Amino acid sequence: MIAGFVSSIDIFPDLTFPGDIDLLVIPYCEDQLIISETLAIELKVVRATFAKQGKSPNDFGFSQASALVEYGLPYTALAHLIISDSSPEKHWREVLMTRVIDANTGAVERPWPERVDMLPSDLIARTYGRLMSNEKSRHVMPGLSFARLKIARSYR
Repeated sequence: MIAGFVSSIDIFPDLTFPGDIDLLVIPYCEDQLIISETLAIELKVVRATFAKQGKSPNDFGFSQASALVEYGLPYTALAHLIISDSSPEKHWREVLMTRVIDANTGAVERPWPERVDMLPSDLIARTYGRLMSNEKSRHVMPGLSFARLKIARSYR
């Protein structure tokens, strides 16, 4: 069973913080829920743009995830989703690219230079650094995911 944005108090009457569980996963076998394997996931979104690359989430989510662990949920996760637009091409950087010829042997083509938008990589590194410096819980370890929005913007 997977449910999103589940009111905490609807499941655990004495749990008031966090107010909801962003994603609740309870596995099952045949027709039996396996409550002892429940996973609660807190989601936080970092929305950055080329113009505002320093964007951080208002709340890193560590206190919510820690509260769920302390309440006794067997598995708790905290996911930070990084969303951005594209950089203007004049800010792209040159990197070396290659193509795998044979996965079994690891053979690749000769690398060639290509200009690439490195904003996603930069945002992941910056956000991970902020997460590590803000993480105070011994229960929670941050993880990152990245998505790019297709937003047309003009930067001149």
